Amino acid sequence: MITYKNWLIAAAVFIVYIPCVFADTTSVFCANSDGSHWEWLEDEQGSQVEITGFWGASALPGLKYLRHFSASEIEYLKVNAQCQARYSSEYRAHPADNRFNGWYLFKVNKPNTTFYFSNGKYDIYTAKQLEANFQLRV
Repeated sequence: MITYKNWLIAAAVFIVYIPCVFADTTSVFCANSDGSHWEWLEDEQGSQVEITGFWGASALPGLKYLRHFSASEIEYLKVNAQCQARYSSEYRAHPADNRFNGWYLFKVNKPNTTFYFSNGKYDIYTAKQLEANFQLRV
């Protein structure tokens, strides 16, 4: 028989592993450090390059949030190198679903379970803005 405690543990495990089960893809664009110039990263056939991972947000002091797209370090380094080869070493890869998205960073997951955030331009959101942004995505 399933007890209330076991049900809560199962629910918590499920919620923690949702991003691993439901991976997403998003497009990649290349931008210079101040964001004054950007272009979609395209492959040899002219199609937008996509990367696999999942969307998330990280808390900052003062009830502010940073939106990011979590991806493996191998995939991130690959698209970032493509941006720098195509434009210049000043350019960085950024995630976006469309041209109306804000400025987000990559949360780069290393094989040893640590992570870092990519360099580049990014927007900071309040909790209310973050909720509105999430509702638009669903």
